Amino acid sequence: MSQPFPPVSGPAPMGFDPFSPGFTVAAETPTPSNGSGNYPPPEAPSPVRRGPWGAWLRMTSPHHTPEELRSAIVREQMRRGQVLSGLLLIVFIFVALLFPTGFIPTPAPGLIGGLSFVLLMLCVCAVFNRRGNVTTASVLFVFCIALAIVANILTPPPSLGVGDLPSYDLFAIPVVLAGVLLPRSYSVITWAAVSLFSALDLILTPARPDLVLYLKTVSIYGVLARPIVLSGFLAVISWIAAGSVQRAIFQEDKNAEVERAYAALADQKRRLEEAIAVIQGVHARVANGDLAARAPIVGGELVPLTISLNLMLERLNRLQIAENTLGNLEMSVQHLSQVLAELAQGRIATPVPAAQN
Repeated sequence: MSQPFPPVSGPAPMGFDPFSPGFTVAAETPTPSNGSGNYPPPEAPSPVRRGPWGAWLRMTSPHHTPEELRSAIVREQMRRGQVLSGLLLIVFIFVALLFPTGFIPTPAPGLIGGLSFVLLMLCVCAVFNRRGNVTTASVLFVFCIALAIVANILTPPPSLGVGDLPSYDLFAIPVVLAGVLLPRSYSVITWAAVSLFSALDLILTPARPDLVLYLKTVSIYGVLARPIVLSGFLAVISWIAAGSVQRAIFQEDKNAEVERAYAALADQKRRLEEAIAVIQGVHARVANGDLAARAPIVGGELVPLTISLNLMLERLNRLQIAENTLGNLEMSVQHLSQVLAELAQGRIATPVPAAQN
């Protein structure tokens, strides 16, 4: 026995009635509204700073679009860029305050040249930072600070005394700056570099008598232990702090992702409850004999089920209409048979009984 309405699979052609016989809809897995299988992340905040500080940040710090700021890596880069911009401003102010000392009471070409070099390096750092090369700008900035300390140590006379030893403690500054501005491994690299310079400078530079006497008392190891341990301790602290900041940023992304997932599930639950309520109402009308009831087709996860339900109701309605038509046709055939029988018996004058609907 052939099926009265053979199913047809595949997409419906243009202008095809989805409620016509022969049209079936395969169940599909609902996807989020963006069609990519992932719910879109929230808009990343992009605060606009005003005033002189905001103008300075706009000139020297990197800019990112809200779409780019959705990435934790980009947000960390923006944070480091803004910190570097603040440090550049502080050093600019200090250099500007020190510049008059190069001319008072008499011009000092060495100091003026050194300050000019620092200003040039700061401008280069600002340009790199503004273009988004935050790591390059930070490396140049840390190198500039370390170079200034080296220049202070190597300033004539070319010999070391006990009073020059505290200068090695200044190398803690570039170590801390490397931990704040650069990826966490750079703090350890900076510490190793400044420690190596301190050891070589103390060994290779001629010592004055007071330092010779002091070295005989505490040894070279005792002299180098304090600055190296101090900068090493700060390097470890910077390493740990940088790791904590990175973990906090990525954890924030995970928390936001969990919140988005919960919000998406709550919204999906609400849509499902509304769609189920509509389908239940249609089932109740059909149970009461209203085969003309149809479920409205709206967007949601139950669209395939809604279309299938409407197709089933449409076919049931057509079957009922066909059954009624067939019953009327059978009654008409019976009436016609009676008329033919009367004609065969010659009772032509007998009126033809009316067909009953």
